[in-house]
Amino acid sequence: MKKLLPFALVTLALASCDKEERTVEPIAIEHVTINQSFKPDAPLYLDVNKDGRNDFMFSNVLVFDARGAHNLFYINSLDGNEILLDEQPMKPHIGHWHVGLQEGGTVLEDKSSNHVWSSDRAYLLDIRKPDEVFTYFEGPAASETTPYVAIRLKDGDGYKSGWIKLKYETGDDKLQVVEAGISKIENQVLKVGKGK
Repeated sequence: MKKLLPFALVTLALASCDKEERTVEPIAIEHVTINQSFKPDAPLYLDVNKDGRNDFMFSNVLVFDARGAHNLFYINSLDGNEILLDEQPMKPHIGHWHVGLQEGGTVLEDKSSNHVWSSDRAYLLDIRKPDEVFTYFEGPAASETTPYVAIRLKDGDGYKSGWIKLKYETGDDKLQVVEAGISKIENQVLKVGKGK
């Protein structure tokens, strides 16, 4: 029994060392609190990585078609940055929705799902009021389950992936930009809202 005890302790120590080596650290993310909103005639410019240059601009545009007036809220990428777009057109001749992500979703291009990185404008929300009674809300930001926009910030020859969290309350005429998260490492795949 006395001879087996040291062997058991050594085995236990080696097993715990092996377990520690297999532990994967969460991806390091820099979180930025924003808590600002944008609405008609009041765009919002964001310098997400705090380098003195605006990375994205949020605004809206009024569009008229056969179904009436649409108040379309959107995000523009600036200075070589990108947004994850759904390549399926949202409406003829208008543009594309951003890929609405949920908490824990992966910030990653997936061409098989028509999700591609682009510097084009990405639409977030369409508010349409065709008459005095009804108001229609469409788009990824209209759903409380998909309040995140996937982004990439240009960083030298690569990109740093990230996300921006939005908040919309039905019936409001503005969108709130709550926070952002940016990977500290270039070309890193990350989960929305995750990391330390």
